[in-house]
Order: sequence, then structure tokens, then C-alpha cells
Amino acid sequence: MPKLVLSSMPQHTVVEAVYQKLPDQGILCQSDTGYVYVKVADDIIYRLFPLIDIPTKQLPDYFSNSTNNVGAHISVIYEAELQENRTIAGLGKTIYFQKIGICKARLNAKNYVVLMVKALELENLRVQHGLSAKPIYQGFEVEFHITIASYSA
Repeated sequence: MPKLVLSSMPQHTVVEAVYQKLPDQGILCQSDTGYVYVKVADDIIYRLFPLIDIPTKQLPDYFSNSTNNVGAHISVIYEAELQENRTIAGLGKTIYFQKIGICKARLNAKNYVVLMVKALELENLRVQHGLSAKPIYQGFEVEFHITIASYSA
């Protein structure tokens, strides 16, 4: 399985100081379509987005005032990974994660800035449901992360 290629970003101490002070937990949720994610504080994006020095940056597509958008989150199980739309055990549980650092990623024609996170509990949850330890998105294994911005190259 190919892995999504990540590249580290030069991080100044202000960015690192900000993300280290942000919350390190969220709530396990599942959408009506079966998508499983950890809802995290929207403040994570609101605080980090202005610090990203990329002129063409935009807030992620799912980050708007619409009630259908989940806002800041960590993807756990994509709809395409489930053989059937089934309810995942542990919904509503608080999930803790470790913030690793900010990276750039490119998938197909889109570019992203993400806050990488580590969460062994999420890997275990995926394995318990017969999945690989890491999410598979559009044929790529991806690390757990919170998308801060998308941008054009």
C-alpha cells in the first residue's frame, strides 16, 4: 500500500508554541454515512491557520458554518473502508492524541498543511474492526492528522 508523502515545514518557535498549547483530545463520532472521526476543537484551526505562511492557503472545504460540516477533526475510518455502514463501538468516548508537528502533504492535485498526531487508541480501534492500523484514503495509507489548510502550488 503506498503511503502519502509528507514533507516537514520549517517551523518557527511561535507555531510550535501555539500548537503545543492547543487541546489534545476530542470525541469519537460517526456520520450518517459511516465516516468515523474524532471531533476536535475548531480553535486548533482558527489558531494555526493565520500562522501558516502560504499566500494561497484556504480553510479546508469541510470547515464552514454549515451544520453539515464537521469542522476540525481527525479522520479515523473513511466511508470507503467499511464494507457496510455499521456503527462503531465507543462513540462519544474522549480520545487523547499527541501532537507531532506540522507538515505539508500532496494528494493527487491538492496540497495540504496538516498537524500530525499520534493516537495508538485509534490504531487499535481500526484493527479491532478488521482494518489496517492507519486510514486508507484514495488508495494511500495516511497518518492521523488535523488538516489546517489547503493551498494551490
